Amino acid sequence: MARLVVDASSPWIIVTASNQAQTQLIAELDYFSDCKTAPRVWSFPDREILPYDHFSPATEIVSERLRTLNAIRQGQARVILVSAPALCERLPPAPFLDQETLVLNVGETLPLASFRTRLLEAGYQETSLVRAPGEFAIRGSLLDIFTVAASFPYRIDFLDETIETLRSFDPETQLSVERVESVSWLPAREFRLDEASIRRFRQRFRERFEGSPNNYSVYREVSRGASIEGLEAYLPLLFEKTAILLDFLPTKPRLIWTQGARDALLASLGQIESRLAHREGVLDFPPLPVSEAYAGSEELLQRLDQFQRITLQSSPESTSAGTVHCWGTEPVPDSFKIPRSQQDHLGSHLWNYLSLTRLRGFLVAGSGGRQDFLFNLLTRTDLKPPEKNEAWDAFLVRDTPWTLNLAPLEQGFLWPDQGVAVLTENELWMAPPVRRPDATTGPKNPLALIQDFKSLLPGAPVIHVEHGIGRFRGLIHLEVDGIPGDFLHLEYLGGDRLYVPIGSLHLVSRYLGGDADQAPWHRLGGGQWDKIRREAQKRAFDVATELLETHARRKLASAPSLTFDPTRYERFALECPFEETDDQQTAIEQVLADLAKTTPMDRVVCGDVGFGKTEVALRAAWACVQSGHQAVVLVPTTLLAQQHDETFRDRFSNWPVAIEALSRFRSAREEAGIREGLAQGKIDIVIGTHKLLQNTPRFRKLGLLIIDEEHRFGVRQKEQISRFKTGIHTLTLTATPIPRTLNMTLGGLRDLSLIATPPKDRLPIQTFLGPWDPAIVQEALARELQRGGQVYVVTPRVQGIETLTREMARLAPHHEVRYAHGQMPERQLEQTMIDFYHQRFAILVSTKIIESGINVPLANTILIHRADRFGLAELHQLRGRVGRSHHRAYAYLLVDSYESLGADTQQRLEALTRFDALGSGFLLAMQDLEIRGAGELLGKAQSGEIESIGFSLYAEYMQKAVQYLKSGQDPGTGLESLETHPARAHVDLQAPALIPDSYVSDIHQRLVLYKELALRASPQSLDTFRNELSDRFGPCPQPLETLLTLSGIRLQATALGIRKLEAHAAGSRILFAPETPVRPEDLVRLIGMEPGHYRFDGSNRLLYRKPMPEMADRLHWIRQILTILGGNLPPP
Repeated sequence: MARLVVDASSPWIIVTASNQAQTQLIAELDYFSDCKTAPRVWSFPDREILPYDHFSPATEIVSERLRTLNAIRQGQARVILVSAPALCERLPPAPFLDQETLVLNVGETLPLASFRTRLLEAGYQETSLVRAPGEFAIRGSLLDIFTVAASFPYRIDFLDETIETLRSFDPETQLSVERVESVSWLPAREFRLDEASIRRFRQRFRERFEGSPNNYSVYREVSRGASIEGLEAYLPLLFEKTAILLDFLPTKPRLIWTQGARDALLASLGQIESRLAHREGVLDFPPLPVSEAYAGSEELLQRLDQFQRITLQSSPESTSAGTVHCWGTEPVPDSFKIPRSQQDHLGSHLWNYLSLTRLRGFLVAGSGGRQDFLFNLLTRTDLKPPEKNEAWDAFLVRDTPWTLNLAPLEQGFLWPDQGVAVLTENELWMAPPVRRPDATTGPKNPLALIQDFKSLLPGAPVIHVEHGIGRFRGLIHLEVDGIPGDFLHLEYLGGDRLYVPIGSLHLVSRYLGGDADQAPWHRLGGGQWDKIRREAQKRAFDVATELLETHARRKLASAPSLTFDPTRYERFALECPFEETDDQQTAIEQVLADLAKTTPMDRVVCGDVGFGKTEVALRAAWACVQSGHQAVVLVPTTLLAQQHDETFRDRFSNWPVAIEALSRFRSAREEAGIREGLAQGKIDIVIGTHKLLQNTPRFRKLGLLIIDEEHRFGVRQKEQISRFKTGIHTLTLTATPIPRTLNMTLGGLRDLSLIATPPKDRLPIQTFLGPWDPAIVQEALARELQRGGQVYVVTPRVQGIETLTREMARLAPHHEVRYAHGQMPERQLEQTMIDFYHQRFAILVSTKIIESGINVPLANTILIHRADRFGLAELHQLRGRVGRSHHRAYAYLLVDSYESLGADTQQRLEALTRFDALGSGFLLAMQDLEIRGAGELLGKAQSGEIESIGFSLYAEYMQKAVQYLKSGQDPGTGLESLETHPARAHVDLQAPALIPDSYVSDIHQRLVLYKELALRASPQSLDTFRNELSDRFGPCPQPLETLLTLSGIRLQATALGIRKLEAHAAGSRILFAPETPVRPEDLVRLIGMEPGHYRFDGSNRLLYRKPMPEMADRLHWIRQILTILGGNLPPP
């Protein structure tokens, strides 16, 4: 096929059975094609939804489909891979695509108001921040847009109605990356919902369905201009005429039916009929007739049979689809396979087979680790070792007897005419091993994540350091003495109100520590809050002392300095199969820097499921081995040990590193051999469960311990780990850190690296909360299975798992269902998981044993039965089993009755649906702390104080206590250091200082920016903040410039011990703190410059009586006094 499609004189249409088969075929064509002459392969996937579904396709699928249609229209697509179900789907007519395709160029005129309307009608979502394809935001003369035709979002800067600049920007940081001259634009869906389309929809809907149209929710929603999920099923009502894919193709394309594709098309046509019967009678979404909603089966098949066509099949049987031509290839007979128990004889078995058949062997491995494994097996005989990585074309013209290669092939074949046998591992073994799938791009402050306001909603409890716990009511605009400003509105018990100026937001933080509805609510005034705060400070100091003693004992030990050759490291890093994200790269650098020290590393890497924590561990293990030491990887489950064993072998396949795994799957003899190898230094990296720690393991030169998923270990196991850690470096990997770990990292006793940036092309998991309804379950199963995927069904108990398995088999009668749980025989459990990975069955019913297990990239739907019986961290981990590829993933949290659940349980489940964004593991740990309370998670010793003052303030006290004790000061005076919050200077310029709503219209976004500004603690960070604002929102208006200037002045004044600095038109004054570092001689020099205008009012107040009506004069005076008074001080 790769040779055929080189001839692109007329287009080739290659039909596959599914999107999954389409993706696999693209990889295989790429492998066998000559990159210099092969044309680009375009793909047209099906929508990955059921016929008459109430879901819409993922934006990424829509964009791929529209890009391919556009390429066909432009004559650019010469090789097109089509998923068989896509041939049945109705599409917009070709003129629609011509009208909706647009290229935006610098210098062109584009009326922004009308383009906004066009974006909304084309399915783009208007948001305050653009992060995902199909979103846009308008801020003044700036337009941010993530067009579905591009890989990055773009920022368009207008001058009047002219495009002045085009810049790509990072969706995470929101900062510009580079300038471009043009941007391609495509609609975000396959229809436009403008007035004409809505009018056409209403008219045709009334013609087709009886009764009042307002009885149908789809009619009501579309009538008001709402684009609802599943509207693609009504495409014929939105257009005068629809099309199918065949209408877009040139008159004489050539068609290739891949194996099973024609059967898949017939099955799709049959499924449409059955789904119509299933959906009839649904009042909200009445189905259109099949002949209107989809391509008619008879007409479609007739048109396809008119093409020049080739049908690919494994055997030369007759077919009605066209003339049969045997290309001389044959399937590999099953009798060739050998059991894995005879793997040591693979080389002689294979050589004998090739000699008997007089074929040359082209052996294929799916990863570097598997290639290395097979090469070692094949060289255990006296036979000549196979060549490695010989190109396919070179192999055909040479006489190499056998070669071992890396290739993305799933199935081998015999080609007697060429004298070649292509053999993958599927042909070698009766039960092939798991193969690792290919992977798919500034340090974060954990305390800042807790303190920020991104998830702060009206009514939420908040803490004001000086006044206690109240309720947040919103951000409001007030005038004080005629000067407008923004204030945080807090309500206290009894209806008292507190308006906090934005300059004092550093005193306010979110409350975390228990159920928000049960959070304390204090009164303004009185001594209650001071007493509560004092008790919490004392307890924080006691806990800090205890933790420091533990930490000091560990620090007394020394660890080996693990250094390496930078050139060799660069080579290892380049072998990483994916691009590192910024967060991941920062974590790697921090870990390598720690390993180079002789102080034992104790670092926690917190990152969401699938965000690349394992690669950080791989780099650390590599550094350890390169320095001549051994590394241990400790995991909570046998299945995770197996996965890591495979991953490490793949990643180290090009390096002379000995890797072994130790778990309950090992025999006593194998275990003894591994332990002896560790003691003798013959094994560099060992991966195992807690079984590894039993019987006091001996190592020749241990340097590093890596702990994965710390929260999964029991108390006794953690005690064993604690004893094991002395004198070596420790790296902990976790998605949802246990609160004690949080406590120590926030106290600075353990280092923390946060990986909060998702890999490129990773999609958020759509999460649903609802009842366990057989109809919902059946539809969820059908939606995933129809696109060739697999499904997890998770239940909290082993009891009843067989009954649940039978129920799944009844709901999906054409698919095999199996179950797995931890009480099964070990070998049976292992084989079940391996078979699921290899798609030997479609639905796995299991307990939470899959929480940490092998990655199954085709499993993209998970149904969690009785989700109320799982903890938040468990649910987050279970949800992370799906969505490990570029496909849209679905997670269903299903309960018997939502209304009967307790308030805490409802909050826990709703939290998971709220935090469905990628990278939410750390925030979920905070939410768990909030919902379940501090007592359950941190123990009664600390729970009272945390619940009384909130976790963020308690964590702040912990940090200060640790810092104070580390400095070696007298513990008796330590409480005084915690009692007062660092006072910031109050600066009043008698001028508006705020973020105007015309600059940032979203109130919540303004609040987040105000809080971020309050956390900026240096002039450099303020300059960076100013630049970021200008980049994201445009030039700063004057009130914002004043706010930024005021913030810089506040930093300088605070460093000088100035409590208050007022610069008014009629006069000014300075209030000094008693402990001001200002020298008397500098103060005398200042007064001596204008003795007639300065006067002391008391011992700490200096008046300046010269009128300064202009702001520029006031700013000049402030800069002058700060320069003179700060002459002996370093910059803040």
